[in-house]
Amino acid sequence: MTLTTYQNLKFDNPIMTLAFIIWGVYIGFMIAGAMSIYNKCYLGEVVRALVKKGACSPESAVAVKDIGIKMGYFRRRNVLSGGVLSKYVIIANPEESLIVKKPLNTFLAAMKKFFLGDSERSVEYSADTAKVYLLEKKRIQAELRFNKKGTNIWMFIVGAVVFFALAVALTFAIPYVLELLDEAVTTYKNLFPSKYA
Repeated sequence: MTLTTYQNLKFDNPIMTLAFIIWGVYIGFMIAGAMSIYNKCYLGEVVRALVKKGACSPESAVAVKDIGIKMGYFRRRNVLSGGVLSKYVIIANPEESLIVKKPLNTFLAAMKKFFLGDSERSVEYSADTAKVYLLEKKRIQAELRFNKKGTNIWMFIVGAVVFFALAVALTFAIPYVLELLDEAVTTYKNLFPSKYA
């Protein structure tokens, strides 16, 4: 049953169906949960490793390869090419680790700017030679932002299953609730026909 078949309830937007809203909310929560786990558990490991090493100044900076965790592609990219972590993790030796990139032709440069914007660094640094440290004035902010406490992959999976079941139940149950409500309004109108004539 579609929302537009009720006698007393009017829904003017046939595209924005109830199922669309329910599943849109579910997908939004899942994306937000996955991004939280990615930021706090995966990227946050870099912050926690630098705090553990005591790398909070240029003098105490450590080489990317010596941080003590596996620096996968996304971690390296975030630290060395202007990602989320680059606001907190600073390169101590930018001149020594700078990678000179071949400039893009005009078309590719325009496409990169269109899709990626100006948020990325225009330069890139080598993971083999770069030394990094956690900016002291942003250390507490970074520790709070990337705190792993309360973020658990298993809780996310359990939550995804529970909310999936809830979304399925709502998708099937709410139309019946609305049908009952529509019938109740019709019954009420039939009790007082002169009032609604």
